[in-house]
Amino acid sequence: MLTITHTPEAGTIIEGTSLGDGTAEILKANGWHHPASTTTPLPATQQ
Repeated sequence: MLTITHTPEAGTIIEGTSLGDGTAEILKANGWHHPASTTTPLPATQQ
């Protein structure tokens, strides 16, 4: 199960993923990106 939370301090965090589980591809296909400075993808609207 994925959990997406957002706070002003931490930003948007997605928990419940594992390397190679296909989550990255699904998120990217739906407009999320992975900033170089973090480990959590952000929605395209926050680029």
